Amino acid sequence: LQSFRGRRIHLLAGGRAKGTAFHDLAGHPNVWLYPFGEAAAEIQSATGTHDIYPDLKSAFEAAVKNAENQKERGSSATLILLSPGCASYDAFTSYTQRGDYFKELVSQWIHRSAHG
Repeated sequence: LQSFRGRRIHLLAGGRAKGTAFHDLAGHPNVWLYPFGEAAAEIQSATGTHDIYPDLKSAFEAAVKNAENQKERGSSATLILLSPGCASYDAFTSYTQRGDYFKELVSQWIHRSAHG
């Protein structure tokens, strides 16, 4: 998150907790968290995030919607990131499968955006 200082970041964080200190995610200006999966409630508790999501797809869709709303209000330099802070094994067989699924969601969103 430090690398992207000054940009609006929509951070998808979740999966199976593996000892990550989630409280470190709290208090970053211009960062919106979208906790999902098994660790969602733990992330919510540590960060004070209001919403949790059952899976990566629903977290991604919420992040895209919020990022688009911010863009309509004149905000720029927005990123949607998938955090590797949790293990993927709650829903995927590997981190590679989770990453490929995230890329697929992004590709589908780009296609929908381009074709109205």
